[in-house]
Amino acid sequence: MERRNRAVVVSHPSPALGRDNYSYSFVVRQFRPLLVRWGQTREVDQPESRVEFSVRHFRQAGLEPLHVGFSPLHRAYLSRQARNAAFVFWEYPDLLQRQTEDDLRYDWARMAKRFDRLFTASTFTREAFRRAGVRTPIDVIPVPIAPQWFEVPLWHAEQAITLEVPAFVYPLPPDTPHIALPYATLDRSLRGRLKAFYRQRVLPLLPEALQQRVRRAMRSLFGQPIPQIAGVETPVPSQPRLDLSGVVYLHLCNPYDERKNWQDLVAAFLEALGDCPDATLVIKLVADGALLPHAVNAVNTFYLAVAREHHCRIALVGGYLSDKQMQTLVQASTYYTTATRAEGANLPLMDALAAGRPAISPRHTSMLDYFTADVGWVVPSEEEPAAVTVGGERFLSRWHRVDFAALVQQFRASYELALRSPDRYAAMAHAARQQMREYASLDRVWPAFRDALDAAAGG
Repeated sequence: MERRNRAVVVSHPSPALGRDNYSYSFVVRQFRPLLVRWGQTREVDQPESRVEFSVRHFRQAGLEPLHVGFSPLHRAYLSRQARNAAFVFWEYPDLLQRQTEDDLRYDWARMAKRFDRLFTASTFTREAFRRAGVRTPIDVIPVPIAPQWFEVPLWHAEQAITLEVPAFVYPLPPDTPHIALPYATLDRSLRGRLKAFYRQRVLPLLPEALQQRVRRAMRSLFGQPIPQIAGVETPVPSQPRLDLSGVVYLHLCNPYDERKNWQDLVAAFLEALGDCPDATLVIKLVADGALLPHAVNAVNTFYLAVAREHHCRIALVGGYLSDKQMQTLVQASTYYTTATRAEGANLPLMDALAAGRPAISPRHTSMLDYFTADVGWVVPSEEEPAAVTVGGERFLSRWHRVDFAALVQQFRASYELALRSPDRYAAMAHAARQQMREYASLDRVWPAFRDALDAAAGG
């Protein structure tokens, strides 16, 4: 196919912050400069009604279109009039396979075989498809990192940055009406997971004196609902803006995504740096609209269950942030941190490394391709069985359990490094930026993506 005759129809789910599959629309945005570079491009977020129309439109203009769908395979659309490729993320070693016959789309291996080509962001995902018997050609294409992340100024110990967004900052002032929803409104399964998590995973690792405080807090928390503050229907931020200085740890997550394991981060941060007033953990909640009050309440409930008197800070930032605000938040950060159990890419970690922010992170699933001890602290982890939910379907697979004691130690070690060894910190920051420039900058990704699109189009 001649290059001047190429066109691509790109389909993806409608973006909805914090909802299932929301990240695919962000991935399309990252690939957009390369898609446009390859050929004329049209994006649609309602593939069932718009893909075939777009294919005919391009054909009428004398172009030969390729359809590329960015979505989970159980939501994928296959064009009847053009070749099809799918860009898919997957973070478990076993492919999703529904045991009943009422919706065959949930049999991912079966769906994958219907595409002319598959794209994915990690070698881990490609291996999962291969183990499932999928022989469709699969290209590993890292999600390209936007150039502005490589331009974020590096962190230095004297900086002080204000983010003009409301925030919940713990410990809260005594008169702050911060609880928006009674505990009784929390999903029962979430309450059960919180209790089981602490009884089985955290309590055995804590000093005896702290164990007693946690047990008392849990009895109070789980024995009766937290009273709702009169007149408060949505969370009231404790501060109108967020002032950040000292050693700042950043984490982005949807708190209802069971992979993210933010609970370990909160507990380990308090245990490691509770005596450090210049240490802050910022959790950017990927939730907006009606989800935001529930997300804030989920973290708040957990915090109340485990917190003891401490001098460090935990800050929650919710809602949508512009690109500039996100870059300011990363600029204010010293490290990115995650205790994730499984990832198909981990775009926030990639962006933070490109910005020269070393990380505390496990090294498994997709992170095996780019995260090493040269660019941060690797949290040991072990594979364990897991019942996970994907697209509303529950199935058995495996994910990774992080070493909580090691996570505590690495919080402390990274804090000391930032304040006591600026040269070593700077070397790690430069290594992180260079690693991501070589792995996923636009110029680095383009040749592989161009060749993959050429092959998918049959050229």
